Amino acid sequence: MTFRLVARPSMVFGGLVVPGVDPGPEGSASDLVVFLRERIREREPEDADVYTVYVPDQRGVCNVVVGVPRGNVDDVPIGDVFVTVPSGAFAVFTPSMTLPDRAEDAWAQAEDAIADGSIVRAGGVEFECLAPDGNVEIFVSVSLQ
Repeated sequence: MTFRLVARPSMVFGGLVVPGVDPGPEGSASDLVVFLRERIREREPEDADVYTVYVPDQRGVCNVVVGVPRGNVDDVPIGDVFVTVPSGAFAVFTPSMTLPDRAEDAWAQAEDAIADGSIVRAGGVEFECLAPDGNVEIFVSVSLQ
């Protein structure tokens, strides 16, 4: 398992929403999330990265926005939802290809890092970035204390 720590600025993502999806390999591979990724990919430029943004509410239940980064909320297409991901520290995981599915592989590494205490989850927004070539990066919100 390898990861890197990054600080990311605040970003706006616009797209389509799925309620009640937990971050991880099961949520990432759910039929509705996969379907929405395909819809977003069809309408965006072919070189666009598609993001799956997991947004927890006050009870810890996550909703997902599947979409792309936007410059500001005025750039979000009518009918889409948007979420602002605050600036913060993230552990970034990429597939090592010990598992055949790239997203599942990267999430497995994240789960291992959380389980062995290598990182402490901050409980904030987390997201995955899916590049057009199929490469995946998982961004887990971390506490640096």
